[in-house]
Amino acid sequence: MPLLPHPAGSKPLLPPRWAGLLTSALLSGLMSATVAMVSTIRGFGFPPDLIARWLHAWSVSWPVAFVVLALVGPPVRRLVAQLSRVDSKLE
Repeated sequence: MPLLPHPAGSKPLLPPRWAGLLTSALLSGLMSATVAMVSTIRGFGFPPDLIARWLHAWSVSWPVAFVVLALVGPPVRRLVAQLSRVDSKLE
């Protein structure tokens, strides 16, 4: 069941060819936000300007994470596909 089903007859918002970049953007955003928050708290504790410090750290880390994920995502997906392929001789 899709998370956000499309109404009958409607088209997706983005063409399927953008799925890889959209996945990279969402994953890198979530992961870099989490890591930036953890490292900000670890480095500064809980100062009054924690959110500002975190947003600054995140604004630096998200573009880096996105580029890395966009570049290594396709070869990693191919490797996972090879490693998880079922060998018909083993069945």
